[in-house]
Amino acid sequence: MADICGAIRYGTGRFMKLCGVEKVTIGISGGIDSAVVAGLYRSILAPENILLVNMPGPHNSPTTIKLARELAKNLGCFYTEIPISRSVKLT
Repeated sequence: MADICGAIRYGTGRFMKLCGVEKVTIGISGGIDSAVVAGLYRSILAPENILLVNMPGPHNSPTTIKLARELAKNLGCFYTEIPISRSVKLT
């Protein structure tokens, strides 16, 4: 498992350098899949180079919103919440 994680980190970091990517924005839901992605990028980048965005909608529970906030706090990354309803109203 350590070899696989190391390979993913190496490959992702190398690709980012080749493309000139120094900062990322990641959508987080409070679920495990987005938490793993955020953790991966946090292992590659400094926390000030990561923005975590939660876009809760009417069907999101307070628990998942709380988990998204806690993830950002634990990783030390910038965090914002933009309710999805704002984007839907624009269309």
